[in-house]
Amino acid sequence: MTRLFESFVESKESLPPEFDKQGMMLALQIAESAVIKGDHAIGAVIAWPNKHLKEHDTTQTSDNPLNEAGLNVINKALSVMPHKIKSGVLYSTLEPDALTVLTAYKSGIQEVVFGAYDHKDGFVSSVRKLNLEYYDIAYKGGVLSEECYKLLPKSVQGHSSVTGNL
Repeated sequence: MTRLFESFVESKESLPPEFDKQGMMLALQIAESAVIKGDHAIGAVIAWPNKHLKEHDTTQTSDNPLNEAGLNVINKALSVMPHKIKSGVLYSTLEPDALTVLTAYKSGIQEVVFGAYDHKDGFVSSVRKLNLEYYDIAYKGGVLSEECYKLLPKSVQGHSSVTGNL
C-alpha cells in the first residue's frame, strides 16, 4: 500500500476505493469513541504511508466552534510533523465546512474524503459551498456514507444526506 500511496502523492490522482475505506473506518472508530466523551460523533483522520493521526469533534465539551474534527486533526498534524502534512489525505465522517477545507489546502493536504454529506455547512453540497476553481485540492464524498450517517447527531441528520454524487 505504501507504493500505491507514493504514486498518488506524485500524480495527484485519487486513491482507489479500498484505501479510502480504510481511512474512513479509522475516522468512524474515533467518531464512535467521541460519544463516550460527550462530543458529537464526528471523526477525522489524516493518513500518510504507514502513519495516521486521528481526532474527533470537541465542539460540545470545549464550547469552541473551532474544535471541529477536521481542524483538530490538522492542528495535531502540524504540531507533530509540520513538513510532512503536505502528502496527507484528510478523511472525515461528515463533509467538512469551507474553513476546514481551506485550512487543509493551506497545510498542503492533497485530498479530502468524507462520508456523509452536510447540506447545511458542507464545502461542496451546502448553499455556502466553497468555489474550488482556484484551489488545487481533490475531494470525494459518500465513502461509507451509511455508516457515517448513522453516527451523526439528530441536529445534523436533518441537514445531511447520504445520496448524491460529487
